[in-house]
Amino acid sequence: MKRKLQIILVITVAALLLFACAPAPVTPDPSGEIVIVQIDQEGAMRFSPENIVLTAGQPVRLIVQNQGEKSHEFMIGSEVAYRSSDGAPIGFEDDFFEGIDVAGNITLGQGVMLMGIEGMEGMDMGEGMGEEGMGEEGMEEEGEEHGGFMLMSNPSSGTTILEFTVPEDKVGTWIIGCFLDNGSHFEDGMRATLTVVAP
Repeated sequence: MKRKLQIILVITVAALLLFACAPAPVTPDPSGEIVIVQIDQEGAMRFSPENIVLTAGQPVRLIVQNQGEKSHEFMIGSEVAYRSSDGAPIGFEDDFFEGIDVAGNITLGQGVMLMGIEGMEGMDMGEGMGEEGMGEEGMEEEGEEHGGFMLMSNPSSGTTILEFTVPEDKVGTWIIGCFLDNGSHFEDGMRATLTVVAP
């Protein structure tokens, strides 16, 4: 009995330490606005904030900024998809934006390209975009495309704004990710957690 109590105590302390070390969740300000920054300083790939909480039914305004020195993607989904040939992460099986009408509520920054939204293919994406503009990492990797909604941004590109109301069917945990450079950005830490809670 004493041994079981010791094990339970050790597990409880470990869980509390993990919880204490996890980044505090960030919610939008009273107007529904939240800034999401892509960072790759000193080899560290990450999104800031790393833990976001939205409420179903809430109108939000996501402001996405690439402040890094490399091109980056912005995707939200669940169930990471892997390339069959080498097992590299390439995107998500489930797209967060599926069923959300954001086509008329996007302001693209200079040097940002949008993919995966019907009717947006002909939009002017600004100077320096296209396969040559995205740099050595490219827009497709070994012939396998990312599925779903994706923003692709050049280094230090302009601010992109996405406005939508969070649907109730999105309640759950999602991942924000970048899968460029054969998935190495994602593996090196360029991911964040997005949690949608019920009102």
